[in-house]
Amino acid sequence: MNEANLSTDSLLKIIEELRRENAELRKSILERDAIIAEQSNRIKELEERLKRHSQNSNQPPSTDQYAKRCRPKSEREKSGKKPGGQPGHQGTTLRRTQNPDEVVYCHVDRCESCQHDLSNVEAKEHIARQECDIPVVKPRTTEYRITTKVCPKCKLMNKAKGPNNLTQPIQYGARIASLTSYLHYDQLIPLNRIKGMFTDMFSLPISEGTLVKMHEQVYNQLSQTELAIKSNLIASPVVNFDETSMRIDGKTSWLHVASNAHSTVYFSHNKRGVEAMNEMGILPNYKGTAVHDNLKSYSTYKDMDHSPNVS
Repeated sequence: MNEANLSTDSLLKIIEELRRENAELRKSILERDAIIAEQSNRIKELEERLKRHSQNSNQPPSTDQYAKRCRPKSEREKSGKKPGGQPGHQGTTLRRTQNPDEVVYCHVDRCESCQHDLSNVEAKEHIARQECDIPVVKPRTTEYRITTKVCPKCKLMNKAKGPNNLTQPIQYGARIASLTSYLHYDQLIPLNRIKGMFTDMFSLPISEGTLVKMHEQVYNQLSQTELAIKSNLIASPVVNFDETSMRIDGKTSWLHVASNAHSTVYFSHNKRGVEAMNEMGILPNYKGTAVHDNLKSYSTYKDMDHSPNVS
């Protein structure tokens, strides 16, 4: 009996130990399943986030640098027409002018058959062919010779007044400064490519440092124009305000915009909120109706009416 009782006790202990281990394993499996489910949901969320870009969500285009851009699939059905302009479509074909800048006559002076002299024979008709081209562009240098004269009466040395903008023995003109600024800021051509362009097209060497100084000069000359545009917006009864992120030197910045039907001001800043809006110089002085996306920072300005753009 004792051996039987001992065997039974041992079996019970073994069974109890197995039950305890089984319970611990079940608990561990449930905890692991919960972690796996949480991680799977997180992975799915991150994958969905990576798929989002400016073309399939309300994200600004500046956030697309980490997203794989996909070409939107056109929903237009094929018309069956051939590519190109259709009959009746008003195209942009180069048209002849009635007042050409130059006329060149191509004469025929000898008969192709009998070699008879035709130089004094009157032409029967003229067949016109026109060529539209850009004239050869090369730098044009204007020298201003500032004279000095000695007054025969009082012996004073008198000096003529030259152009106010000429302060050096030789310098680049205003048209070059305007063109380089246009190419850089409107056409977004880098400075080193503008430098190469002027060398190749005009045989005109120009350094990047000089280009920067030109742009600063144009910027200063446009300061009054900028103030006039801002004044127009401040006086406007309705102005649209917005801000969107963009990348500058690899960092996220913000492009602030204020516009009406006739004027637009762009202002870049490393902040999105009130600090940048104040530095832009329009919202602190505006008294009309502001249309915006209801960003909290706009509520700081109490002297204007708010018309949030919910579209």
